[in-house]
Amino acid sequence: MSPPQGITNSITPTTISLLRAALLHLTAKTTEEHVLHLTSLQAVHNGPQPHLLARFGEFGLLDQILTQRLDFDTSGRVMAGTLDGTWDRERIRNVPSPSSHSMMMAAITLAVGDAQADWEAAKPLLAETCIAYGVKGKTEILEAKKSNFFTKKVAGKDAYYVNMFSCDPDNR
Repeated sequence: MSPPQGITNSITPTTISLLRAALLHLTAKTTEEHVLHLTSLQAVHNGPQPHLLARFGEFGLLDQILTQRLDFDTSGRVMAGTLDGTWDRERIRNVPSPSSHSMMMAAITLAVGDAQADWEAAKPLLAETCIAYGVKGKTEILEAKKSNFFTKKVAGKDAYYVNMFSCDPDNR
């Protein structure tokens, strides 16, 4: 796996590059049961050591909210810190469908795609009959994104800044 875009020793990562790296990491770690209860992710890109803060089990999903810091090594890979709190299957109170993890991964994928003017990132996540931006239909939405990105994208820059995602499964 190559290092995530923008994360190196000499360049301060953007929130988008941190979130992109987190997507890869959290998708690969679904065998760690607490990860399936991800409810919040915040990118801290301008601190002394850029990192992400993850919270698991908010909104009553677990009987205790767990936190974890995700740091980056010199090659840009995520290094998960110690889980703050004790994981135990008995802590599970509610498992929404879809899971908070899958909702978070979809939202972050869409935001990273939009921020990097990658209109195709939304393609696997949109239903054929969805409505977004006042536009109805998957093909029409993708065409609108493509047109918008080509007219407004500034070379070498993210389209916008995002740093915090939170998922309340009862408020979707």
